[in-house]
Amino acid sequence: MPIPAFSLKCCTAERSATAGHTSEAIKMAESLGIWWSRASRLRGGLLARFKEVYDKRAVFWPWADKALMLLSFIIVLVRSYGLPPYTLTVAMAFPLFLLVTVLRNPLLTLPLPTMSGFFGMVISYPALSFLEFHSPVPLFASSYVGFVFTAAVLFYLINLAWAFCNIGRSFAIFPSIRRLVTGGPYTMVRHPIYSAYLHLAICFTVVVPTLHNIIVTAILVLGLFLRAKCEEGLLERSGGYGAFRNRVKNRFFSAAYSAPAPLVAAFVWFGSL
Repeated sequence: MPIPAFSLKCCTAERSATAGHTSEAIKMAESLGIWWSRASRLRGGLLARFKEVYDKRAVFWPWADKALMLLSFIIVLVRSYGLPPYTLTVAMAFPLFLLVTVLRNPLLTLPLPTMSGFFGMVISYPALSFLEFHSPVPLFASSYVGFVFTAAVLFYLINLAWAFCNIGRSFAIFPSIRRLVTGGPYTMVRHPIYSAYLHLAICFTVVVPTLHNIIVTAILVLGLFLRAKCEEGLLERSGGYGAFRNRVKNRFFSAAYSAPAPLVAAFVWFGSL
């Protein structure tokens, strides 16, 4: 039976349209492939260039922690401008303590940290300087939330001081190969100083849950994770760290160390009901 001419025209038109779509898809795929190749070369070139510059900065490495702490101190000083004397004293006490401690410490030694570890260290300490706290503690300390918050902050500050006493001259803003400390709060978590920073930021963010504080705390978490991972890699070279890591499983959080932070969150939550 002969095929009608109309059907032949339709089939031809469909084939032409299909061929046209296929040709366009092939051209688009080739175009995307070209752009992806260019982007990959550009990305590889930028990373290689960054690594080259990063390696050349080794000459400035011994003073890196002092420069970072001075920058963080200046940020806190600028952000605290115009505050009442009491609030200004409280805000400046800890950054000034860290600055003095770091300036007294010996210069950093090689090897350089990894790029990810360096990035984590650069963003973690300044992040603490950008936390916002709108109400001074004495204004709401008479409430249950204020009392629990104040107790939690004191708990982490005491543990922070305890960790500083245990680590002594091994303390440094940027991790390097140094004496392994395993006593005191290091029996609860492997990084009690980082953990105290993290829990303090969580407490502040729970009490003042602004988008700004949430973002700052997220940046702090990322920075501390990258720092801790880099530091553990360096400490493994000095020997003895593997046994310590097997004995103390928790990096930042443990039942004893982390209990005050969720307690603050619970009082804030139930107080808002």
